[in-house]
Amino acid sequence: MMSYSYTSSGCSDDQSAVDEKKMRRRVSNRESARRSRMKKQKHLQELMVEMGRLEREKAEISKACTAKTLGHLALRSENDALRAKKTALTHYLNNMDAALEGGSSGWCLVADGTAKAVEKPWCSGG
Repeated sequence: MMSYSYTSSGCSDDQSAVDEKKMRRRVSNRESARRSRMKKQKHLQELMVEMGRLEREKAEISKACTAKTLGHLALRSENDALRAKKTALTHYLNNMDAALEGGSSGWCLVADGTAKAVEKPWCSGG
């Protein structure tokens, strides 16, 4: 019977060692989980800061894009006006050339600077 009681106390020692290992493992796991949560929280905060920075950058780019678009539209409008003015001036010069070519063309220079078609090219304007 002695060997039986020896086995019983040996099992008790083995069981307490196993329990101690389990306890250390649980503590280690809890600590590891805590560190993991802290790391995750820090990463989340860094992402939130970066998101704020990117949103501000996006707003600045959007504002610059709007300004460029408005500038482009203004230039386009100015360009259209200049093209219309060029067309009018070209027409005016053509009329002046025709009036200056003489009586054979049938044009006469009028007081406002435009050329007018007339039946008698020797008229003096009017």
